Amino acid sequence: MLMVAKTVKLPKALHDRIRRQARATGRTDSAVIREALERGLGEDEGIDMVEALKDFIGSATGGPTDLSTNKAYFNDFGRSRSR
Repeated sequence: MLMVAKTVKLPKALHDRIRRQARATGRTDSAVIREALERGLGEDEGIDMVEALKDFIGSATGGPTDLSTNKAYFNDFGRSRSR
């Protein structure tokens, strides 16, 4: 897993809580902080593209619905347009 270093300013009381937790569990301060952030932020669910684009799905009109059904659309595929 690729790790990225970040600098964060913490109140002394929070720093002390992290340090106590790390010592009590035999882990590093960084491990305790990472775990707390993961719990606080939850899982990264990403974006549901179908949901995000639902208002636009099927809204295009005109033109071929599927270019792969007409082989003529591939006649000049990959050739330079300057020819």
